[in-house]
Amino acid sequence: SLLNNWDSTAFIRFEPAIPGRFRWERADELVFSPSQPLPPATSFKAVLQTDILAYSAFNRIEGAEELHFHTPYLRLEDVHPAWVLQDGNTKTPVPQAELAFNYAVNPSDLPSKLHIEVDGEAVNYNIRTLSPSNLITVRLPGIQAADRDYTLRLVLEKGMAPEGGMNGTAEAIELNAAIPSPFVLTIDDVIAQHDGV
Repeated sequence: SLLNNWDSTAFIRFEPAIPGRFRWERADELVFSPSQPLPPATSFKAVLQTDILAYSAFNRIEGAEELHFHTPYLRLEDVHPAWVLQDGNTKTPVPQAELAFNYAVNPSDLPSKLHIEVDGEAVNYNIRTLSPSNLITVRLPGIQAADRDYTLRLVLEKGMAPEGGMNGTAEAIELNAAIPSPFVLTIDDVIAQHDGV
């Protein structure tokens, strides 16, 4: 019986190709298990092969010409602003923001796509992260420390693709946050850990 047994027969051909195996869960339910994670932000086409009918009472498939799907597109999910010291030799604070994406992005792709405003004015930024990551740190030099909150606006132009992804974002992504006053201690999160004792 073919039920519940993994099979390497290519019942469905994927474009681009996805290596993996198939299993008939029921007579009318075919399960596919890829042998490796699917690439991010990538579109696929599924083409049903005639082998899928070999053990059924049917001899053709209708309405299966356009089977398309895609892995999720890139998202800028969150931003975590904070003040940090410029370097070990000075006590001058500068604002820094950690950008959290759903996939790893290449920092070298960001300068042409990412625009940052502070209090409605475009500002320059330095990217501190050197290699692809889903957490990208940017520093905002030239912002003077004052005892007030600043409004932060990030705009990621459309067309940004994650590392290893084929599809760029279809629309611009905007995210707003507040840079808190550097003179006020703010606790953003608490994480519990056990010391083993």
